[in-house]
Amino acid sequence: MRFALAIAISLAVLAGVSAQAATGRLCVPPRGPGDSAVHSSGLRVVGITCVVGRKVALACARLSYGRSGTCFAAGRRWHCTSTRPPGSQSFERCTSSWRWMHIRWLD
Repeated sequence: MRFALAIAISLAVLAGVSAQAATGRLCVPPRGPGDSAVHSSGLRVVGITCVVGRKVALACARLSYGRSGTCFAAGRRWHCTSTRPPGSQSFERCTSSWRWMHIRWLD
């Protein structure tokens, strides 16, 4: 009985970790690029800190609004893709191995 309870608790803990990894950590968006205003929202990161996520977002901002390519930030190579929907917002996702960052550019 105790063994079954221990297994159930272990599985619950692992499921919680998997759910967090799938959604990522929500971070405060960076200021910039080019000025001190906030031009983005919804910064999420997995496998990196929020500080690194903001660095990646700013270093790879040139790949937003329908562009894709490679940029270098925080000592890693990042592959980024983005959308160009009607209007002024763009969703950008950058990955480096299993690490990723996702952000919404507002203008």
